[in-house]
Amino acid sequence: MRSRLLGDGRLVLPAVIFVVTTIYLYEAFQIHPQYDEGIVGPRFLPIVVSIVMYAGLGFLVFDILRDRSPRPERAKLELGNFLPAIAVILATLVYIAVFETLGYVVSTLLYVFALLFVFKFDQNVLWRVLYSIVITAVFYILFHTLFDVRLPTLTEWF
Repeated sequence: MRSRLLGDGRLVLPAVIFVVTTIYLYEAFQIHPQYDEGIVGPRFLPIVVSIVMYAGLGFLVFDILRDRSPRPERAKLELGNFLPAIAVILATLVYIAVFETLGYVVSTLLYVFALLFVFKFDQNVLWRVLYSIVITAVFYILFHTLFDVRLPTLTEWF
């Protein structure tokens, strides 16, 4: 017998997200700045994100509780439906594994190209290569130049 609170199961995911958000917010309050930074310190963004999540969850739960229509039948689980997600997870694991060894540029080019392939973004391989180069360059400029983050390079190993 199903719980009246969880109904047909549509509130399970929002409940899990609520718990995760609460843990995230608790941890945000555990951050202690080394010096007074005013309102915008290291806690600020996690607290704002948590508040936005709580608001979004509130709207979602309200819509779920207000909706009285019967839930549609679930689609059959087939491995083919999960292949893109599995491919993204594997590509991400490979990216993380080779990031320091191959450096930012090579590993990110391969990773972006793999994601464009998985999501069938533009069938022309030359365009995929061009998109990969542009995306890699934009994020390189963002992290290296604007944020002054030292990114690993392939030449560090030689």
